[in-house]
This record gives sequence, C-alpha cells and structure tokens, in this order.
Amino acid sequence: MLAGNSYLILDGIRKINKDKVSIYEISNILKKKGITSSRQLILGLTFLFSVDILDFEEANIWIKK
Repeated sequence: MLAGNSYLILDGIRKINKDKVSIYEISNILKKKGITSSRQLILGLTFLFSVDILDFEEANIWIKK
C-alpha cells in the first residue's frame, strides 16, 4: 500500500504539471482517490523523500530532477 500511495502522489503531481506543490494540494489528490487518512499521506511522502524523489520546504514539496 505504501508504494501505491506514493504512486498516486507522483501521478497527481504530474497531472498538475508543476515542480512545486503544497501539502494541501497533495492531500486533495489523495482525497479524490478515496484516501482520507493523514497517515497514508505522511507514509507516502516519507517513502518518496527516502528514495530521494521529493524535497520539503515548509508546506511546499519540490520534485527533484
């Protein structure tokens, strides 16, 4: 499930087509997919950060290139 949430986050960011998104936008992406638990949001973001795909700055999330 962890990789699935991470995929949904990355796919949602890709569809928004921005390099920087807020955590609130990511929360909305997951809500549209039926995931309302903040735990799933944190686990997905933590996984993406640990594999060096995302970076955080306050409430913003940056996609590394």
